[in-house]
Amino acid sequence: MKSTFKLRIYESWDEVEDPSFVEQWRTWIENAPSPHVFFHPALAIAWAKVYRSLHDISPLYVLAENGETRFFLPLVVWKRNWKNAFVRMLVPVGYAEFDYHDPLVTQSVSPALLESYWSEIYGAVFQGRRRLFDIVEIPGIRQPGAGEGWERSGELCPYARLSDFSNYSAYQASLGKRLRKDIVYQAKRLGKQGAVELKRYEAENMAEAVAALRQFLEVHGRKWPNAYKAEGLHEAMLRSGMAAGVVDFTELTLNGQPVSWHFGFRYRKRYYYYMPAYSEEFRGFSPGKVHLARLSEEAFRQGMDIFDHLRGEENYKSGWAAGALELHAYRGNASSVLSRLRQSAYEGLRSLRAMG
Repeated sequence: MKSTFKLRIYESWDEVEDPSFVEQWRTWIENAPSPHVFFHPALAIAWAKVYRSLHDISPLYVLAENGETRFFLPLVVWKRNWKNAFVRMLVPVGYAEFDYHDPLVTQSVSPALLESYWSEIYGAVFQGRRRLFDIVEIPGIRQPGAGEGWERSGELCPYARLSDFSNYSAYQASLGKRLRKDIVYQAKRLGKQGAVELKRYEAENMAEAVAALRQFLEVHGRKWPNAYKAEGLHEAMLRSGMAAGVVDFTELTLNGQPVSWHFGFRYRKRYYYYMPAYSEEFRGFSPGKVHLARLSEEAFRQGMDIFDHLRGEENYKSGWAAGALELHAYRGNASSVLSRLRQSAYEGLRSLRAMG
């Protein structure tokens, strides 16, 4: 059966970071009826620049055209080090750091066309370029393809549909009684300690924002010491994303001093609750919960339709969300002898690390 897609594959950093290409990219995401923020060029390019300064990655960005519809999927070939058996992986830009990896699609498409697209990618890229990699791994897919290699990832992304409520008070009334009471109680307790304010950093005060980000990352690192953070990634996303209007970095302050931080995103009436942290000194006042309530209230003021809590079903999320997106993943292996050896060694090393 003859393909209805015209494919172009970009394999040069100069190509995909050329200003004219980036301008096209911005047009694609602006035209997309339901894009996610993670493939916004401000974030994707920041991730790629940081990662290629730290790791051996090369682009394999795929543009597929079907009539007037464009599908754009930025992938990279990541040649892992000896700690990962020198395995070569084909993964999306953002990989573990980004929650969603669905391609940008410039128009609404039918399920049949989406399935046809993934079949094209499977044949032309996952199979047609398999000499370049040993493993294909694309997690974070909300609208999967069909057939071999697709699986439920087991991860859910809780969300609240703010557009179902007339205002924040109506949304707050929909929360569980225990959560509602605790928000009010902790906010009052914290308020008795002094002036509580939500501080939002803007691009015009970048130096101040960067200094606050470094304090936030230090606090976050103490709380989650084993969580990998690519050096310089969050600062790069802050600088680029804040300038583009897609990064939202806030603090909850008490008498002018931060007691809680949140590094998140906002795009196309969707707020993304991405990376919080709070001061252990004020743990008893639940500053993270008070901060989240303030962000939810602000989301109404900003006209957001969705408050997306992203991957993970942590207990603190359950009371804030009425629905959840189920994520899927595509995983595939190349079949050459050398690829199979690297795959086996890689899985063995992963198992050993998991055992401690």
